[in-house]
Amino acid sequence: MSKDWEEFRGDSIAYWNKQISKVIEEWCKEAGVVSPVGYYRNSLSGYFEVYTDRPGYLVGKGGGLVKKYEQALNELFCSDLKIKFFEIRGGFANLGEMVE
Repeated sequence: MSKDWEEFRGDSIAYWNKQISKVIEEWCKEAGVVSPVGYYRNSLSGYFEVYTDRPGYLVGKGGGLVKKYEQALNELFCSDLKIKFFEIRGGFANLGEMVE
């Protein structure tokens, strides 16, 4: 690969990570979550995975917050991603107890 392509790819990844971080920070601020939140965009399965110790706060009353930020992420990526939560307890993902 050419050096120009590698630089463009690196810049593009940095740009998208910054955009996602802005949405996640705004979401956490509105939900009142101060603990760290991890995320992963799984393009193949169509899910945006969120790892947190308080998924209920991010879901919001009646699912309002999750719908709002799911729409924001879908507008950002021009796609139809669904958000899937993984609850973190004691520093480890509890994959057996997913909240959708």
